[in-house]
Amino acid sequence: MARRSGHGQSHPLYELLDTLGVLIEAYEQINHPLPTSSGVDVLHYLMEEHALRQADLPEIGSQGVVSEILNGSGS
Repeated sequence: MARRSGHGQSHPLYELLDTLGVLIEAYEQINHPLPTSSGVDVLHYLMEEHALRQADLPEIGSQGVVSEILNGSGS
């Protein structure tokens, strides 16, 4: 969390920034929790956001493999 300035934990503001980070994280978890999503949901979302097709994902596998994953039948 703290910006690297060469002082690390010995920096005078380290404890303040550490505490502030903890408080912000707690606030976000209470007031802006992340929705629970499956990996398939996230993949669908990312494909839509980036205008990707199954053929654009060769790292995952062939179009057939990607199709199986998106349909929930992949392992």
